[in-house]
Amino acid sequence: MSIFQRLGRLDPRVFFTLLIFAVAIPIISPLGLPVPITQPVLDAYNYIENLPEGSVVLYSMSVAGGGWDDVGGGVIATMQHLFSRPVKIIIFSYFADSVPWVEYTLNNIDKHGKKYGEDYVWLGYLAGGEAMLAGLASSIRSITTTDAYGTPLDNLPMMKDIDNIHDIDLIVHAEISTIFEAYLRQFQAPYGKPIILICPSMMVTMYFPYYPNQAIGIIGGVRGSAEYELLIHRPGMASVSTDTLSTTHILIIVMIIMGNIGYYFERKIRRGE
Repeated sequence: MSIFQRLGRLDPRVFFTLLIFAVAIPIISPLGLPVPITQPVLDAYNYIENLPEGSVVLYSMSVAGGGWDDVGGGVIATMQHLFSRPVKIIIFSYFADSVPWVEYTLNNIDKHGKKYGEDYVWLGYLAGGEAMLAGLASSIRSITTTDAYGTPLDNLPMMKDIDNIHDIDLIVHAEISTIFEAYLRQFQAPYGKPIILICPSMMVTMYFPYYPNQAIGIIGGVRGSAEYELLIHRPGMASVSTDTLSTTHILIIVMIIMGNIGYYFERKIRRGE
């Protein structure tokens, strides 16, 4: 039997063994394979990268476990980028079950020497839905007078001169639900505040009409998150997913080509050509 015939009769166990390696290698060590950068992601990156020193960013987390795999990479990447810039960061959760994911994110990024209370503050879960957002815009202290740990805001050096939407320069909103319009109504429409949106892949088309006038940047799902990771040169969980898709697809394409080559030569042999 020629080598070409063997290609068409490859033991399926060989393919599945190779498939295991194709999946495992990017998980063990992200490859950071090239992914074309889309304009909405690049716009989000450039806006954060060019924030003036001392700018204040309000980071809203509306992400829970069910959607973390889709948008978590974008959350970590944008938070990592913000912590690398000379800006102040205020973080809060729109949903109670988002709280653990904020803690997880803060524990898994390089804070670049930023000090709690001086460079960033974690307000915890703020109840009230859209009414709460309206209250934040009017006065943060009308919604909460303490941070997530019970420390009075007035005792945190960073918060002494920050209290309402006019003190905020950028809003980053990460969600897996459909509440983005509330942020547009309470922050963007009345005050013109720029908003960067991180959302699941399936919501990108729904929110794309708001880009670039209401949402200055959109990071959509695993793909958008992987793009952002590449922009900050820190391949992470999203890059693992896109790397895995790339390596498995490459393997499947190679196996299809090999199978067709084997079939072609075996047919020639059967015909006596």
